[in-house]
Amino acid sequence: MKNVQLHFPRLPSSKNRARKISDIKIVRMREMRIKGISLDEIAIRENVSKSAAYYWTIDTERRKRLNRLAYVSEKRNPKDPEKRKKIQKDSLTRKRLIQRKEIRDYQNSLRKRKK
Repeated sequence: MKNVQLHFPRLPSSKNRARKISDIKIVRMREMRIKGISLDEIAIRENVSKSAAYYWTIDTERRKRLNRLAYVSEKRNPKDPEKRKKIQKDSLTRKRLIQRKEIRDYQNSLRKRKK
């Protein structure tokens, strides 16, 4: 059996409560995939979904997802202080515009009731 290492462990399964598949299962699934066992068979043997088996056995798919999550995280919470201020200012502006619109809508509804 080949020694299979986890390339992208963010947190071990003991600390990450959202992750339901243990590190041992992941290693076993990868070993089975290296042997050429189909994803359907791996999913049945390890009692996981086919998509979970696909995600944990194929590195490129997991890398794509992690990159996507990192991009979204950086977009929402940029490290650059100037960008962060701009985002905060934009969100405040949006909130004010929404409040003004709600006030206008309410005033218009009152005017319609009077007629």
